Amino acid sequence: MTSTIGSSTDSFGFNGLKLFEVVRDCLPDDRKRTQNLLETKDDMLFVWNSKNCSVLTVNWRAANVKKDQQQKYQ
Repeated sequence: MTSTIGSSTDSFGFNGLKLFEVVRDCLPDDRKRTQNLLETKDDMLFVWNSKNCSVLTVNWRAANVKKDQQQKYQ
């Protein structure tokens, strides 16, 4: 059973990121309690992958740039 974030609550478009696809695929089918941890620092989003015991990261600001826009760096 793969669940996704509802479009009304996914204002940043995270549901389409590969990172969250990996996290969803690693979730057990019989989840009864929260297992995944999320943390942010500046523009970085850190997600704990409990199946592989690893931390996945994504720059959420850069991930949300539309293809026709250019990311501005400092």
